[in-house]
Amino acid sequence: MTDTLKLCPFCASPAEMIREKPRQWRVRCNRKPWPCFALGPIADSRRKATGLWNHRPVPKLTKAERDRNVAIVRALCPPTPRPGLRAREDKHE
Repeated sequence: MTDTLKLCPFCASPAEMIREKPRQWRVRCNRKPWPCFALGPIADSRRKATGLWNHRPVPKLTKAERDRNVAIVRALCPPTPRPGLRAREDKHE
């Protein structure tokens, strides 16, 4: 079994391992700035939590379905501007 976490099945963002309590682990979505709040089940080891996250059923999406889902998530959770960065301006001539 590999210890590499797969992407979140709901928003395709990276995932992270978190400790719930001593000897209790789970994986969650690590989407920035707002996670989609996907959580894997609690397990008694990092390895088991990784296995549970990586092996749950994930539907095979077509590119069009994935693009539609990503557009919905982006519409619901627009990115916030970071301090020090200017908004990109489209130049129409």
